[in-house]
Amino acid sequence: RALIAAAEGSHLEVCDLLLIQPHLPAIANAHDSWALMVAAHGGHLEVCSLLLSRPLHPAIADAQDSHALVVAAREGHLEVCSLILSHALHPALACAQHSRALVVAARQGHLQVCNLLLSQPHHPALADALNSRALIAA
Repeated sequence: RALIAAAEGSHLEVCDLLLIQPHLPAIANAHDSWALMVAAHGGHLEVCSLLLSRPLHPAIADAQDSHALVVAAREGHLEVCSLILSHALHPALACAQHSRALVVAARQGHLQVCNLLLSQPHHPALADALNSRALIAA
């Protein structure tokens, strides 16, 4: 919980200190995941970068990145979205989350975030559905 609180407050040095403390791996991964979503919500780019640099179990890493992308898109945090997109997600999960992120960004009127998400490569079968859902949301 301390890591989540530090991420919410954008306290980079405190996050860094907490991340080097010995944790049980499952607890550290769970807290890292929530902390990234809180940092993405607040648009705290440096904290997001620090959290994304930590090695996590691949399943947790994919879930963390994809949920944080949707949160950052909803809040209109262009730089945070770009940072999260620079991390490799499982292709099927990435497509689904790009779609969700585009819909929430369109609903909120975040033009730059929509442009960023539309510039990303998408699975051809999902491209039409992705654009249709975003148009409906807008």
